[in-house]
Amino acid sequence: MKRIESVDPENSEGLVDEVKDFWSRNINAEKLMGRSVTEHPRGSDGYFADLEQQRYRSHRHLLPWIKAMQPGRSVLEIGCGVGMGSFQMAKHGLDVTGIDLTDVAVAEVRKRFEDNGLAARFEVGDAGALAFADESFD
Repeated sequence: MKRIESVDPENSEGLVDEVKDFWSRNINAEKLMGRSVTEHPRGSDGYFADLEQQRYRSHRHLLPWIKAMQPGRSVLEIGCGVGMGSFQMAKHGLDVTGIDLTDVAVAEVRKRFEDNGLAARFEVGDAGALAFADESFD
C-alpha cells in the first residue's frame, strides 16, 4: 500500500517555524474553506460568538465532552489557539493551562480571559517540547 505520508514522520529542519508562521497568519477558525467566519473585529464578543457557533456546529461532540469533565480537575490544552475550548472548560470549573505555537493566539486568549474575569494559564510553547513534569495534569 502506498501511503501519502510516513506513519512515523521525522521533523524536518525548520518545520516548527513553518507551522508557527502558518498559524500566525491563519488564526484557527477565522476562515472556513477560504471564507471569513466573522465580520467582527478579532477579540470582540461578536468575533468569539461567531467562531464558537461555527466550532460547535461542526464539532458537536466537544461541548458534551467538556460538560462531562469533573470541575476542579486540571487540564492542558495543546494547540489552544484563541481558546474556544479553554474558555468553555474554564467556565465549567476546570483549572486550564493552554499552550499554542503562536504569540498572536496566546495574546488573544489571555485578553479574553482577563476581560471575562476567568483564571487560566496560557503560554507560547511547542507540543514537541513540553515544559511540564509528567502527571502535571488530570
